Amino acid sequence: MDEDFLLDQEFYISDIDDSIFERIKGKSFKENCPIEKSDLKYLHLMHKTLDGTSEHGELICNKLIADNLLKIFKELYKASYPIEKIRLVDDYDADDEKSMAANNSSCFNFRFISFTTIVSKHGAGLAIDINPLYNPYIKTVNGALDIEPANAEPHEAVLQHAHDRAVRAAGAGHRRVWLRRAGVDPGGAVSLGGDTGTANRGGQAGLRNQRK
Repeated sequence: MDEDFLLDQEFYISDIDDSIFERIKGKSFKENCPIEKSDLKYLHLMHKTLDGTSEHGELICNKLIADNLLKIFKELYKASYPIEKIRLVDDYDADDEKSMAANNSSCFNFRFISFTTIVSKHGAGLAIDINPLYNPYIKTVNGALDIEPANAEPHEAVLQHAHDRAVRAAGAGHRRVWLRRAGVDPGGAVSLGGDTGTANRGGQAGLRNQRK
């Protein structure tokens, strides 16, 4: 049977039906969430784990990027790009720290940007973190290095350089999608360099390290 046909059976998009909404209600979809349920899409996909096995994954994202995001993950799967977990952040009670500490790649989790009433990119389902334990959010606070998740520090926070080409190839040309830490910015340009001037530990270039 044709490989593309088989992949089409595993890579698909659906509306947020009642059963899915029950999983996210009060968690990633919080009571004060101004995003309409109809503006979100559920993605079922496959990914290669760090040991090369195939696993099912699921994401919720904004409908504006759903088609492109599915195409990107299909290309990454074909390229055997390793992603440890792709589960709804709600499986971790919508707790970003818990999800990142488990090296879970996730997308939608409603929140405002700190100290503002502006919906963050994750809050709108327009950003995704890839392997955040190994590609953490890094910032300097009062002269001290702050790393999220906290357990990322021993891992040296390095990018999987051997797979950069796969990410660039998959992301190129897909507009609006922001794959933070392995990614594509909203303008479609693939960036693997830290855009705040911060470098990851071990001398490796920082990936997108703005926490939004």
